[in-house]
Amino acid sequence: MGKNTNKNKICKTWLNILKKEELKLQKESVKTLKKYSNKYNDENIDLLINYVENNNSSTKRSDTFGHITASSIIISKGKMLLIFHKTLKMFIQPGGHLENDTSLWEAAKREAIEETGLDVELHEQYGDIPVYIDIQEIPENKKKQELAHTHFDCMFVFKSKNEQVKLQEGEVSDYKWVPLDSDFENIGIKCVIDKINKSNL
Repeated sequence: MGKNTNKNKICKTWLNILKKEELKLQKESVKTLKKYSNKYNDENIDLLINYVENNNSSTKRSDTFGHITASSIIISKGKMLLIFHKTLKMFIQPGGHLENDTSLWEAAKREAIEETGLDVELHEQYGDIPVYIDIQEIPENKKKQELAHTHFDCMFVFKSKNEQVKLQEGEVSDYKWVPLDSDFENIGIKCVIDKINKSNL
């Protein structure tokens, strides 16, 4: 048996493993979306659930129509952490694309740790269900050769044990802790904070 045949077998095995993991994440994402729909039954996300359930690229960055992302609302002492995203040129919550994650909340936690260096854990009042699902229109990025597309961003609430931020300077250039009673301009963040304030966190 030649070296090329062995390489092909190894590549095929890894591709099969990756495909299985992607399908697991897709199924787990659908479960999470359904939990959200049951908890916040006044928000109709049936179309999104159907899209993710029937589109195995919906959790991948390569889906040029739109894909699921995950972000973290990090709370500490009545304040929320915002980071300045270099590409989007605005203060937003930490978050990003799904990678080798087993669930949406774990993707949000990974991104939070990577971008801020904080030690975070899920807030027990919200657990592994998003507090809000934001639809974000992402502009074309010629450097990354990405067309304009949509993010269906699942936002989870985390607690931080400290406020000593260590930024991931590749994508993030600044941060600020903002009181929860602030007048937020970002519609998605505003909706999240309204929910949080109503629950008296």
